[in-house]
Amino acid sequence: MTENLWWLVLLVFEAVGLWGSFQVGRGRWWGWGVVLAHSIPWFVVAVLYGPLGAALMPPLWWAVNGYNMFKWRGLRHNGTVL
Repeated sequence: MTENLWWLVLLVFEAVGLWGSFQVGRGRWWGWGVVLAHSIPWFVVAVLYGPLGAALMPPLWWAVNGYNMFKWRGLRHNGTVL
């Protein structure tokens, strides 16, 4: 994949991540999953092209967003309104 195409893919995934954040704000637990998944291309780009230190951030985001997704999902299924 060319570098320009990677930047286009990253831009599209950032738009998806922003949409996921809006879904979280609307109380939808699965919005965390969208936010979680949107950083996968950033991880790939960091491993292939960037400094490997940049590849450490996506797993940290995955941990935080994954925790929040399962926490919110549990709250919604228990009848707790967010």
